[in-house]
Amino acid sequence: MLDDRTTQMAVVEITIPTGHYVSKSNLNKLLGALSDSNSIIKSTGILKYEIEKDQVNIYLDKISSDKTCFEIEMIKDDNFEVENQQKRTVLVYDYYDSRIRRSILVL
Repeated sequence: MLDDRTTQMAVVEITIPTGHYVSKSNLNKLLGALSDSNSIIKSTGILKYEIEKDQVNIYLDKISSDKTCFEIEMIKDDNFEVENQQKRTVLVYDYYDSRIRRSILVL
């Protein structure tokens, strides 16, 4: 997202595919490690998350030129049959300056 600069708090907006839901237990495990020690915030930078109707927002301590990785689990709801699945957006932006942003389409 950046060259040699570092942002302040950043948000990762991940659109949830139709017929799927986000594993709250997976997200809570990421945050649960924070209550045991500060190691998770040092390794992933995750501060908190919010789940909305069709997206999950992950709040990060910062974004820098260093790679930041984490995994969230999306589970297919067997009650839905989805044909012609469309690409979804993952958007990352600086919380305090939303002009600093990047997005990608994923399937």
